[in-house]
Amino acid sequence: MPRAKKYVTKLQPLTGDDLDKQLEKTLILHPGSRSIRMARPLDRECVVICHCIARRRHAPHVNGTVSPPETMESSQTNAFRDLDTYSSTKEFKQSFTSAETWLKENSNEEKAVSRTYCSFDAKESEEAVPMTKDYVVGNNALDVVALNSDYTLSWPLRYGRFNLHSGPGGSRSAVAADIAHIWDGILLEELEISRKERAEYRVVLIIPDIYDREDVRSMVEILLLDLGFYAVFVVLENVASMFGAAVTSACVVDVGAEKTMLSCVDEGISLPDTRILLHYGGDDITRLSNWFLHQKLRAFNLNITNSVDWFKMDAIKKALCHFDYGLSGCNDLFVDLPSPDREETVQIKLPHDFCRLTGLTLFFDGLIAPSSAEQVVEFYSPYEGSCEDIYGGGRNLNRKVVMVKKNDKTEVRDRPALVETSTAVSQDSMENSLAEPPTTDKAAPASDGLDNVERATKLMELHRAIVWSISRCATEEQQRRMWKNIVVVGGGYALFSGALEFLKKKLEELVPPSYEVEFVPNTRELPADLYAYKGASVIAALETAQYLWITKEEWQRNGVKVLREKSSFGW
Repeated sequence: MPRAKKYVTKLQPLTGDDLDKQLEKTLILHPGSRSIRMARPLDRECVVICHCIARRRHAPHVNGTVSPPETMESSQTNAFRDLDTYSSTKEFKQSFTSAETWLKENSNEEKAVSRTYCSFDAKESEEAVPMTKDYVVGNNALDVVALNSDYTLSWPLRYGRFNLHSGPGGSRSAVAADIAHIWDGILLEELEISRKERAEYRVVLIIPDIYDREDVRSMVEILLLDLGFYAVFVVLENVASMFGAAVTSACVVDVGAEKTMLSCVDEGISLPDTRILLHYGGDDITRLSNWFLHQKLRAFNLNITNSVDWFKMDAIKKALCHFDYGLSGCNDLFVDLPSPDREETVQIKLPHDFCRLTGLTLFFDGLIAPSSAEQVVEFYSPYEGSCEDIYGGGRNLNRKVVMVKKNDKTEVRDRPALVETSTAVSQDSMENSLAEPPTTDKAAPASDGLDNVERATKLMELHRAIVWSISRCATEEQQRRMWKNIVVVGGGYALFSGALEFLKKKLEELVPPSYEVEFVPNTRELPADLYAYKGASVIAALETAQYLWITKEEWQRNGVKVLREKSSFGW
């Protein structure tokens, strides 16, 4: 097989004033399942906006009546399920009881608060404004769907990947069109970058450490061909977060809304064997908080299958949840709620133990409501085919392994494959890997052709997943470096008070005393969900990164093959 051609960029390293001028025309883009973050490296504030789009329904109304407003449950993403059904299962009841027992044994709560209450206050209700646009993007899309029944809400990314499905708007081309409209709207309305100006701009695109090759190709095409940018540089999410934390090596734990991504980064290189993607995050804490509030407070009436109520519940969760086990008594809070047509607040008085209990969701896997009765864990497995295979359509595009627990049966699937081919998994392998961290020796190739993969039958709790990831480092010296430099980023966990101290305590229960567990502190007061953005800004200014930009001309001439030669990671 002939060696792949080398692609050498015409862009040369810049320094001094020339580099500052380049950074003024550089954009950092961090797309997420729930929010997208976009800004220039020199901007003081980063634009953080909902990554969604509302499209007008073109189908006629049934029997001449107006169809009901779009709800999260009826949207194709199915990402906002509540716990009404799952809470009746034996698995949830056992986990919830275990969490309550653990909390009582480790809490300083003197006695339960006898009086709890909840009161909502809304003012100045407004009438819905008729909309004439075919689509609306970002935060405005949530308001339009809440006030107008003629619009359908869509979230083009889920778990960090294209939200492909069999329903309307679920094809790759339709999802790519939604993403292009969302990004174009943010550029015009939030950053005020016109289509003509984009020919002078470069974009640093941040992608997950476990990525879909065709998703990356589609996003690069959107930026270069649809939106008209001059050049693109692709960087892994956890590598960017490590640069944002200002350390050279670290175990990066990224807990987002829907997914949790872990990987060890040594000297700027993400170690493939340590990468793991867990399908849970801050949304699961939101669901449990909503379910528990419904059990405890009669006046609490938020329905999180509705998009507006979901974000209200998310605001309440962020205000209530904490991991400070030194507090006792009750937590009395006023919370401003996001509402499209009024000013709304809520006052809630609850015991501190409640605020701590909901945060235990990520540490008791049975408290997580699996979407579509599935629990998924993904491990990185390198792709060994030609980089040109990405155009193969239905062929295997990536070797990323998915562990699925469905109806008490465990299956192994290649995520990109659409055919229902599966292989049985040992039920004891996951339990063994949690009881004893995996050795550094590589596993023998499995009979199904999936190499170097740790089998799993259920979701790993957050602290156990960190142990697994660090244990996959090749040497003991690497492992010790990772234990001394753990970086927790993302908005799903790290923003809670006392979160890092609690996680350290849970890790010290599993790690031998000879290892020193330390977290990288947030000395620069940078929000945990902006570490990747800050790190990408640093990378954009590096002299070595100047050779890795992919120009529009190169992409049009060589296509996806140029990614293999000019990516900073193993494509």
